[in-house]
Amino acid sequence: STLPEITDAFLGDVTDMYAKDKLFADALNEARLAGDVTADTSGIIAKSKEAASTIEAATAAGDLLSQAGGPRVAVIESHGWDTHYSQAHRMDALLDGLAQSVMAIKTQLQGDWSKTAILVVSEFGRTARENGSNGTDHGTGGLALLAGGAVNGGMVGGDWPGLAPQALYQGRDVYPTTDYESIFKGVLIDHLGLAPGDVEQSVFPDAASSTPLGGLIA
Repeated sequence: STLPEITDAFLGDVTDMYAKDKLFADALNEARLAGDVTADTSGIIAKSKEAASTIEAATAAGDLLSQAGGPRVAVIESHGWDTHYSQAHRMDALLDGLAQSVMAIKTQLQGDWSKTAILVVSEFGRTARENGSNGTDHGTGGLALLAGGAVNGGMVGGDWPGLAPQALYQGRDVYPTTDYESIFKGVLIDHLGLAPGDVEQSVFPDAASSTPLGGLIA
């Protein structure tokens, strides 16, 4: 019979159960690192499945954006970043997939790449320290990435608070210094040409305290 899919949450629970049993914990960890526990056999996000899905979506988005009558804006959702366990192994594949996705959009857009800005954000950050499963748990601060021919690249924007114990938020998280609304506002105004008043009143009516971040667009 076909085994039911194992969810990410279930495997996380099993990891917690095995944490104090060296034999089972080592066996499970070795299986993950070897790629034996993969999306193809257990429903867990693994090396190729999530990356391939994101690249495929990026290619389709780039194709739509490149068409004369196509949209100006596209949104892509990428899964698998909730790295509670084996983070180094999983992030290697996820970041590679993200890089290939950006390049897929660039390839599809060709000459329009010079007019393009890609904004990559996450809905939650990660803790600054590893947990017992070689991963990190949900945290507060995170990061945003900007790419594209229209972006003023080669720099780190915002304020970096550091990872010293006294600099962490509540002693566990990267301290948030720049909110996403400020970044989105800067891109909408400086790149898409929206009027600042429309952005403040219609797009982000409840974020008046977030000042548009300038200098992001070349």
